[in-house]
Amino acid sequence: MGVNKERKNWSNAALKCLLETCIDEVNKEGRNGGSMYKTSWVRLGKTLKEQFGMDVNQKQMKNAFDNLKAKYVRWVYLRNKTGNIYNPQTNMFTLTDEEWEAFEKVC
Repeated sequence: MGVNKERKNWSNAALKCLLETCIDEVNKEGRNGGSMYKTSWVRLGKTLKEQFGMDVNQKQMKNAFDNLKAKYVRWVYLRNKTGNIYNPQTNMFTLTDEEWEAFEKVC
């Protein structure tokens, strides 16, 4: 049978589980360079299978993690940008269409 290699749709709950499990694994086992150890990825895959019925491989889990990391880096960039473009009440950024386009080119 094997692991389904198509792009997965991750629910917010599954992404939260991914992040929490990654944090737990790194705290328990450490890291292998810039990533987790293979055994940690295996445990993460089992957790996602048990809790969400997701049959994912290491590459799919790492891609989901890297995607979240990229979104976070972009959010921090915008959050720290001067010009009061962040509204904490709405948790939104107020940029013009031109500013969004320029941001997309940079990031």
